[in-house]
Amino acid sequence: MRFFLMNKYLIGSVIFFLAGIWGCAPPPSKVEFSTPAFTSVQIPDEIRKQPLNKKLIAFVGMENKSIYAADKLWDIASHILTTRLIEIGYFNVVDWQKMKKNFDELSLQTSSLVDTPERLVNVREQLSCDHFLGGAITFYDVSQSAQVSAMSKYKTITTTVRVDLWLQDTQTGEYMSAASGSGRSKQQFSGGLMGGAIGTWDVNAANKALDMAIDDALVKLLVTYHRRYKSRPSRPETASRKQPSASQPDVAMERPDPIINVTDFERKSSKWAIIIGLSRFMDSRITPLSYTEKDALAMYEYLTDPNVGRFMKDQVFLLTNDRATTFNIKIAIDTVSKHALPEDMVVIFLSTHGTPGRMDVEGVGYLVTYDTLADSLYATAFNMSELVMAVNRRIKAKTVVTLADACYSANSFKSIRFLELKGAKDLVVESASENIPQEMVKSALETEGFGMGQSTVQALSSGTGRVFITSSRASERSWESDQLEHGFFTYYLLKILKQNKGMISVQKAFDYLAEELPQAVMKEKGYPQNPVIGMASVHGDIFLGVEPAGSGSVPPTD
Repeated sequence: MRFFLMNKYLIGSVIFFLAGIWGCAPPPSKVEFSTPAFTSVQIPDEIRKQPLNKKLIAFVGMENKSIYAADKLWDIASHILTTRLIEIGYFNVVDWQKMKKNFDELSLQTSSLVDTPERLVNVREQLSCDHFLGGAITFYDVSQSAQVSAMSKYKTITTTVRVDLWLQDTQTGEYMSAASGSGRSKQQFSGGLMGGAIGTWDVNAANKALDMAIDDALVKLLVTYHRRYKSRPSRPETASRKQPSASQPDVAMERPDPIINVTDFERKSSKWAIIIGLSRFMDSRITPLSYTEKDALAMYEYLTDPNVGRFMKDQVFLLTNDRATTFNIKIAIDTVSKHALPEDMVVIFLSTHGTPGRMDVEGVGYLVTYDTLADSLYATAFNMSELVMAVNRRIKAKTVVTLADACYSANSFKSIRFLELKGAKDLVVESASENIPQEMVKSALETEGFGMGQSTVQALSSGTGRVFITSSRASERSWESDQLEHGFFTYYLLKILKQNKGMISVQKAFDYLAEELPQAVMKEKGYPQNPVIGMASVHGDIFLGVEPAGSGSVPPTD
């Protein structure tokens, strides 16, 4: 007892000391915040100045496309975004609570409120707004690292968020601006010799990362919109075009009228076609193509020739260059979906750039349209999954033939100059896409792939009476020919169809392609290119030059 009393102060001191080094009472966590380029998002003076006539915009939803599942993440992000817009004051904003009250939440959290021309018109009429703003959380990651020494333990929890935003004109459907933003928060903890309880992930720190990502994207979107549209001349056709820069790509200012008068449209024939071909693009960072527009025009001339293709011009929708916007493509598909009957036949022809499915978090590829922005494909390009859904669900015609003279390259996002092979249809941009997280594209960059994947071929040729022909295998490029002044695929396809005046089946035309196309490409380019066909529940041969079976005409016999 005496010994204990004499040493109680010593024992207490030891316990106090050990408590400190064992981490029983660790210090509060230290939280650091950062974006890739700066610690806080600065609003430029040109945005702070109030415009004379502020546009009214409605925020139509924030989709969570990340692998992080959270039921209310879309709602939190939407509230942050609309609040920030009001604070900045550049636009007038429809209150987010009003949006949730007037529209179903499922649409608002899946970006489907205005994903078709019809829905866009309905929402515009209800809100009388000038622009729609939408977006997606495309990356959300929480990682942990630790460092242990003889006397202490340190732990860092990092939350990284990426957000994509897009701004759409409510009258034309044109994408007016798009941007990506990133935010990162770090929580740092330290403990004693044995580690101790040194803290856990804090959702408030994560929300700060989300807040900063939204701010980053929003400011970029507003700057692009302001510079690109607010100062444009009243007569864009006479305006001089400035030299584009890497940060501000050169874009055309004209807005083409919608291609179809949807209200007065009437079905006149059992044959339909949608023809898409782009040689030039609004975003100067996307490499022009030489003969894709010519391919589309040649296909149009063949199909509408009364002696060969025998399609009525009123039901062949030709979309080239500035008319081939994402919105116009949707209008054409929507029109066919509404008016084509089960006994009809639909032909879809595509000749443009593409992106590989591995570049997207959901594994889908994109078709590059006129108003596509190279660093915001999700927001502005045409999602191949939408084409798959249209072909398999929306279009009721029993026969749909899809022909794709395009390829999809992971190489598109490697560096400033990605491609030195003239004539390949990979999507090539002139600046690195540093906004795309390395975690998302690492596998794509390590494993090269150019053609449309087999899963896409199968999806577009599933169902009943679906045929899909693509110009190359998944591991091959799709080439244009300077000698033929066409894409190889389109040239040889039209050659065999014209030789037989439309009286050759699609199946036999493919057999000809499979034999002639690889030889021609290898001879001129020195690279392999083999077409691929997918078919599902096709009963008998399909002839493009005659009315489909069941509509009154009988296919010719060989």
